[in-house]
Amino acid sequence: MNLLCDAHANDVGWIVVQNRFNGSESFYRKWSDYEAGFGSLDGEFWLGLERISQLVNNGRRWEIMFLLTNWGGLIQYSRFTKFQFGNAEDGYMLKQATSYSGNAGDSISRHAGMKFTTYDRDNDAAPYNCAKKHRGGWWYHQQCVTR
Repeated sequence: MNLLCDAHANDVGWIVVQNRFNGSESFYRKWSDYEAGFGSLDGEFWLGLERISQLVNNGRRWEIMFLLTNWGGLIQYSRFTKFQFGNAEDGYMLKQATSYSGNAGDSISRHAGMKFTTYDRDNDAAPYNCAKKHRGGWWYHQQCVTR
């Protein structure tokens, strides 16, 4: 499996599972695309639910970090030292994202317990499809996202 590792973060060695920076790749995709992955490691991409599941479901402890850069160049991050992720049988459920640190806020832990949702596979608890509303796949809770 080819991977992109981030050598520029404060702690080097993070595996990049999603890279978005200029809008050149559409993330409004069907389930099979999110499961298999799409894009290119030298551009915008999503690694793929199945690949992520294979990586993190190996009996080891995993962390996840969201590194965000706004259009003005401000870099913020959210890091969770306890991260658990499901597999195909449970809809790639986000099982745990806890022990937060960072300066971007915790906007993921409330999605724990949710299966991944795409426009063609509605697994969220909202009365409508959150992936259609927000034009991208994610683990959405009953209000989709909180702003």
